[in-house]
Amino acid sequence: MSSFMKQIKEDIKDIQQNNPYISNIEKDEWAFNYWVLDKLFYVDEELIEQQIIDYKDLGIDCYVFYEDTKELYLIQNKYYSDNTKIQTEYVKNDFVSRAVKALEQGTYSKSEELQNIYTKYSSHPDFMIYSELYVTNNSKNENAETFVKEYSKKNPNHMVSIYYLDDIEEKYFGETKKNKTNLEVTIHSVNKGTILKINNDQYKLKNVIDARYVFTPVSSVYRLFKEAKDNEYPIFDQNIREYLGNSKINKNIYTTLLNEHERNNFFIIIMGLQ
Repeated sequence: MSSFMKQIKEDIKDIQQNNPYISNIEKDEWAFNYWVLDKLFYVDEELIEQQIIDYKDLGIDCYVFYEDTKELYLIQNKYYSDNTKIQTEYVKNDFVSRAVKALEQGTYSKSEELQNIYTKYSSHPDFMIYSELYVTNNSKNENAETFVKEYSKKNPNHMVSIYYLDDIEEKYFGETKKNKTNLEVTIHSVNKGTILKINNDQYKLKNVIDARYVFTPVSSVYRLFKEAKDNEYPIFDQNIREYLGNSKINKNIYTTLLNEHERNNFFIIIMGLQ
């Protein structure tokens, strides 16, 4: 058993001891839902219980909604004590589709509050669904991974992710594993006049790096993004503002770059790309 899995088990014991009055809290798989909302989404302890729907529900175990950004997280958790591998058909049908279809049809009966949220905000242009599956082992299903990636590309307003134990550990500690891949790319500019240098001394700017601003075609940025992705060198992902935390996610850049027509009209200023 990994040290992080031991940490999860210890956290769950603390949760169970501190909340004996909560129904089903004595069941580790139910308490893991509490752990996810508490440790990964920082939900207020007074709200956690009502946001856990049903740990036996194949579609949604719990949810989080950020009203300011119109982002709805539909969360499914698999608390495994062994190396059980998730099934591809489960991911396709139960995890990704079943509950969302019920919400779309207005027939989701597990949580009236969740159905009301979906009904009220689903037509908003910024509304976004994140289906996230948390699995407490590292037994990856490559077919399921491929399906999730392709589905997310085709449905930019419904992003699907699977987090295995190592991924959960990164989110828990707020760290990203270092990628040792080296990548060199060329950023094209229209002409020499498109480079702007900021004189830090003249403007009396302290503790600022020697910054230069470059006008470059978005196609050049897209080639950089694609080449980096092909070489598994993550420059930025769908959550380009990840450093701000889970509750403030700007998906517009990601959505625009996915659209082969819209990205031709896209302009971006990247601060501190290294």
